Amino acid sequence: MKVIDVNKKSRAIKILGWALSVLFFLLVFFGGYFFRELITPKKFSSSNWVIDMIDKNYLVYDEETGKVRNFTSEDYASALVSALCDRYSKFYSREEYSDLLETNKNNFYGVGLSFLVSGNELKVFDVSGNSPAEKAGIRRGGIIKAVEYNGERTETLDYKTFSAAVDNIPKETDFKIYIYYSAEEEFTVSKRIFNKGYVYYSDSETGLKFTSESGEPQATEDTALKNTNLANDTAYILYKEFAYHSETQLDTTLNYLVSRGKSKLILDLRRNPGGYLDVLTTIAAEFLGKNGESNITVAISKNKYDVKSYYKTGANKYKNLKIVVLADYNTASASEALMGALTYYGIISSETTVISSYNGVAKTYGKGIMQTTFPNLVTGEAIKLTTDYLFWPDDNTCIHGKGIIATGENAVAPSEDESVDNELLRAVEILAAL
Repeated sequence: MKVIDVNKKSRAIKILGWALSVLFFLLVFFGGYFFRELITPKKFSSSNWVIDMIDKNYLVYDEETGKVRNFTSEDYASALVSALCDRYSKFYSREEYSDLLETNKNNFYGVGLSFLVSGNELKVFDVSGNSPAEKAGIRRGGIIKAVEYNGERTETLDYKTFSAAVDNIPKETDFKIYIYYSAEEEFTVSKRIFNKGYVYYSDSETGLKFTSESGEPQATEDTALKNTNLANDTAYILYKEFAYHSETQLDTTLNYLVSRGKSKLILDLRRNPGGYLDVLTTIAAEFLGKNGESNITVAISKNKYDVKSYYKTGANKYKNLKIVVLADYNTASASEALMGALTYYGIISSETTVISSYNGVAKTYGKGIMQTTFPNLVTGEAIKLTTDYLFWPDDNTCIHGKGIIATGENAVAPSEDESVDNELLRAVEILAAL
């Protein structure tokens, strides 16, 4: 007969009950913590905690209002992108992204000037095509001196004072800008909506630019743009940006060039900051595919997962031209990619590439990366991030941080006289020998 120790069994049950109670207490005490750690990635828990601490404790007064400044979610998003990402990446608020979409439609607002700040001087770096500034006769290279509105002159020695003075003037209202070239000149302008002209054409007899009072600019002949330095078989095209609508303007201009019997081209990409890769492929089709080919690789990109994307020409629009390209330190991104494709396929070479030389160095900007914009469909905001490195069609050459370099006679120092274009004159010499 088997004897059962009732007291021993009772003690075992008590020990098990005690253990279960302790386990339950531990689960209750630590369970919330472990569950939160499991479902909340550390990269979010830390950032959320920091934002919460700033919201509850950080004190700073707004210099303009004198009130305590409270940060918005847009402030945090913008600061996060600025702190972690490169200078090409950007957070767009709902309003900023809406403005970006409008510029992609070629709808701009303002006077149409961009500036170069040099010491205490505010210099006109560029004048947008078809803008109020261009129509008023403002030229690049001048130094901004003053703004006058309603008879009151404001000296504008830096961008901040200039911007403040112009911002206070109602739209579509005339005011004056005083700019120093060889002497101070007066220009009457207003802030208006305009569509950009991106392309300018010159030959020895006439010129072409894109202008309109409203709507998309149309090609307009302008004999004031003629350049008597050009040979009878040569045309000059200034292409300012790989923006949407610019490809149509360039196509119109190249067809005009062919209709005038020109066989040689000086393609000026100086100060061209680049733009969109789909615009690049459309433009490259004008110069690639001499045997009727289409679907030609213009550039290759590679993302962080080593996934490659190939950017190729569409319909063949090949123009059989001998080309010299002009570039400078501000020639960047899609401009450099176009130069790379033209070089790879033998359309241009180091012998037919002229680059402006500054302080003894003749090179392009060196931007061999691309950005992608991701919209937030819920909030209307967007974020632009650097997502890929960009390579020439050889799948090996990336000029990021290096640029394209010219040496010898094709590294040309710009003239201090704005009316003399040393780089263009060098291009004329090259084409005369071809």
